[in-house]
Amino acid sequence: MAQENKQTLSTLISHNYLKSSLIPIFTVEVVLLVLYFSMNSFIASKSENIIVEETKNGVSITLSKQAQVINSQLKEIENIARVLQAEHQYLFKNFEFIPLPQIDKRPKFAKAKNGSFYKTSLGGSAVYYSSTTKIGERELKKAIITEAFDRGFKSIIENSKIISAIYINTFDNMNRIYPYIPDIYNTYGSRINIEDYNFYFLADAKNNPSRGPVWTEVYLDPAGQGYMLSCVIPVYRDNFLEGVTGLDVTVINFTKNILEFSLPWKSDTFMMTKDSEILAMNKETREILNIETNETNLLKANNDFGLKVQNEGTLELKLFNKNYLIVSRKIEATGWVLVSIMNKEELFKNINELKDITNKIGIFAILLMILFYFIFFMFLFKYSKRIASWISTPIVALAEKTKNIANIENKDSDISEISELLSNFFSMSKEIMTHRQELEKLVAERTDSLTKVMRNLNDSIKYASFIQKSILPQYELVYNIFKDYFIIWKPRDIVGGDIYFLEKVSEDEVIMFVIDCTGHGIPGAFVTLLVKGLLKQLLTAIKSGEVIHDSTSSMLHFFNGLMKEILKQDKSSSSISNVGFDGTLLYYNKATNIVKLSGANSLAFIFSKNIDGSENMMQFKGDRESIGYKKSRENFEFKEEIFKVSESLKIIY
Repeated sequence: MAQENKQTLSTLISHNYLKSSLIPIFTVEVVLLVLYFSMNSFIASKSENIIVEETKNGVSITLSKQAQVINSQLKEIENIARVLQAEHQYLFKNFEFIPLPQIDKRPKFAKAKNGSFYKTSLGGSAVYYSSTTKIGERELKKAIITEAFDRGFKSIIENSKIISAIYINTFDNMNRIYPYIPDIYNTYGSRINIEDYNFYFLADAKNNPSRGPVWTEVYLDPAGQGYMLSCVIPVYRDNFLEGVTGLDVTVINFTKNILEFSLPWKSDTFMMTKDSEILAMNKETREILNIETNETNLLKANNDFGLKVQNEGTLELKLFNKNYLIVSRKIEATGWVLVSIMNKEELFKNINELKDITNKIGIFAILLMILFYFIFFMFLFKYSKRIASWISTPIVALAEKTKNIANIENKDSDISEISELLSNFFSMSKEIMTHRQELEKLVAERTDSLTKVMRNLNDSIKYASFIQKSILPQYELVYNIFKDYFIIWKPRDIVGGDIYFLEKVSEDEVIMFVIDCTGHGIPGAFVTLLVKGLLKQLLTAIKSGEVIHDSTSSMLHFFNGLMKEILKQDKSSSSISNVGFDGTLLYYNKATNIVKLSGANSLAFIFSKNIDGSENMMQFKGDRESIGYKKSRENFEFKEEIFKVSESLKIIY
C-alpha cells in the first residue's frame, strides 16, 4: 500500500468513534421509520383486502338476485312458448277436420305487386306468403284458420312488458305475426326463405331434437323492430315440422332494466352475450372498455376481456392502466353474462387519502431526524477529534523512534514479532507463487483437453448432419414433380428435428411430409431418422393395401398408431418415451391434378388468383392432435381437405 493511502492513527480513532456512536442510533431510527411505514402499508393493504371482499360479496349477492329476476322472466317466456306449442300442434293435427268460417267472417287477402301474398284486413296478426309459394286451397285455409291464434297472441302481448311480438313461421314460407304490420309485403320483400333464419332452423329436428324452447342469438329483425332475440319452439304434426312459433323480445326492453339497475360501491353494470356482444351498458362503461359507438351493429367487447368475464365469478383486471374489480353472473336461459365493474381506485379512495396523510407525517419525522443528526454529528465530530488527539499523541512519538524498521527485508530483525512476520510472509509468498504456477499448468492442460473434446463433438455433429441430409429427397425428384417450388431448410443446431420428405406412391402420385419433431439438435435429429423409417413402413402398408394410397387422413392415422406402438406409448405403459411430431402431409396426383391435405397440429397456406388477378390466401388448419406422444389419441381420425390444382394454386406449409 502506498504511503499516501495510509490512515493516521488519529484519523482512524476519530472515524471509528463516530461510527460506533452514530451507527447504532441511526440504525434504531431507520428501523423505527421502516416499521412505521411498513405498518402504515400493512394496515392500508388489510383495509383494501377487507373492502374488496365486502364489495365482492355485496355485488355478488345483488347481481345474483338480478340475474335470477332476468332468468325467471326468460323462463316465463319459455313456459308461454310451451303453451303456444300445444295449441298450434293441436290445430295442425286436426287441420283437415277444422271447417272454414263463413265467407263474410273470413279475413281478406291480396297479391302484392312484388308477387307476395298478404292479409289486407286490418287488425289482429299480419299474414305473409313469399312469392315463391304457390297459393292453393290448403295454403289459403292455413292463413284463415290460424286467425284463431290471434286472441292468445293479443292477450300475451298486452300482459307482458318484455314480449314485443309473437309469430309462427311455417315450412311453406308463411309468416303470421302479431301485432299487425300494415305493409308487410314491403317489410319482407318479394320473397323470403324462412328456413334460412336462425329463428326457424334452431328449432328444427337437427338443432333441437328435444323439441323444447330454444333461445336465438341476438339478430336484426327483418320486420324492422331493431335488435332482438327470440324464444322459438317447433310445431310438429306427428313427426313433420309444420313450423316454428316464436316470441320476440327486443334488446331495448332488457337494456332499460339494466341501465336503470344501480349498485353501490360506485360500480357500473352491463350485460354481454356469449359472443362478447354488449346488450346494455351506460356511457361510463363504454369509456372504461374503450368501445366506440356503432349504430349499425351491437357493440363488441375486446375478445380477451370477453373471454375472461364469461365464467361466473370475480376477478381483478387491469384495463388501460387502471385496476378494476369485476363480478359476473350468468343468466342460465340464454348464457348471457351480467357484469359489474368497479374502479379499485375509487374503492380505496378514503384509504389512500389516510395513507397519504400518515406518509406525510413520516416524511416530516425524517426531516426532523436529519436536522437532529446534523447537529449531533457536528458535536461528535469535534469531541472525537479531541479524544483521538489524546490517544494518538504518545503513539506518534513512539512511531518516530521506529522509522528504521519500515523497510524490513527477509532477514532477522531486532523486533522478534516483526522478524517472524516478515519471514512468514516471505515463505507464504513463495508458496503462493509455486501453487499459482501449478494451477496455470493444470488449467492449460484442461483447456487443451476440453478443446479436443469440443472439436471431436463438433466433428461428430457435422458428420451427423451429412447423414440427416442424406435422407432428404433429392432435388431432381422434387423438380420432376413440382416445376415451381422453393424449400427452406435451415437446422438451428447443425442438425435438428425439423425436416421434410417426398416419396413416390406411384408413377403419378407422391406424398410430401413437412414435420417438426420433439426437441432440437441431436435429439430432434434422432426422431427424424425414426420418422424416415416409419415412412418406409407407410409406403409398404400403402402397397399392401393396409393404408388407403390417396388418403392423407388414413396415412396420419397409420403413422400415429405405428409410432405409439414402437415407442410403447399406450396409457397403461410405463414407457418414459414421450416424443412425437407435428406436421402437414400432402398427397398430389399429377394425372388428376388433385391435392389432399391433412395436418397434425400444424398450418398450411393456399394461395390462388381471383378472376380480377388479385391474390387470395386461405389458411388450412390441421387438427389439434399430434403424432406420437403419450397424450395423443391412438384412434383419432384426422380431417382431410381436397383441392383441385390450377396454375394459380400455390401451397406453402
